[in-house]
Amino acid sequence: MGAVAAGWSTQSAPGVAVPREELSSSARACLVTRPQEDGSRLHPGFDYGSDALDVILWPLGVLRAGPLPDGASDAEIQPYGSIVAKLGWWRHVDGRLGVEGERLDAAAPPLRASVPDGYGESGFQPTLLTFPTTGCWRVVGSVAGQELSFVVRVAAPTPRKPASDVWTRLHRPLHLPRLRPGAHCPVSSVDRRVDWDRTNIFGGSGIGRGPVYPGLGFSRSVLRATADRQFGGPWAGTRSSGTCCQATAAEY
Repeated sequence: MGAVAAGWSTQSAPGVAVPREELSSSARACLVTRPQEDGSRLHPGFDYGSDALDVILWPLGVLRAGPLPDGASDAEIQPYGSIVAKLGWWRHVDGRLGVEGERLDAAAPPLRASVPDGYGESGFQPTLLTFPTTGCWRVVGSVAGQELSFVVRVAAPTPRKPASDVWTRLHRPLHLPRLRPGAHCPVSSVDRRVDWDRTNIFGGSGIGRGPVYPGLGFSRSVLRATADRQFGGPWAGTRSSGTCCQATAAEY
């Protein structure tokens, strides 16, 4: 990390230097880097940078390993415990990007970085970073002798919450009544409590008691299926859709 003067390390905002001994003592709290307030000099879509490099910081300065509450993921946990994450950079100057990193709050092997070829001499450059452990990490990117560093807290996965009682209440067993040959088909009727002309779902109107309504056959609850012309055989089918409406019905 040669462009940083000996005994000093960049921290938080470009141009602000913090003595390494202060950085080490404050690392216990992990003073993560936050996006710049003035992003006018940054490439669009990036939130932290310098004259040479821009980067996209993780939300709130935390890289959370494993699945997030919304089902997405910023980082994957490898079988041997390392945390792997993608990170995008923008090079304002020509040169190959280099990435290094070290843990600040405890001893750990250094960060490993993969910088793929094929992205030109400048502009966007994706990387794949491998953090050997969780903890407080300082990441340094360098291009053409210029550096950009930031601090991120790599955290363990968020414990999954138990399934909501709402889903338990909404669960319904699939009921498929058996009919004798030639027996009358007990089709479900259209729920007239809903203004289907205004709702405008595919299928015209919803059948059943709600709150989820399949749109299967307009007003007479008739599903018109067509023969399978791709693979042949006795099967027939059609497309259908559904909608969910605010209703007081507890089952469908």
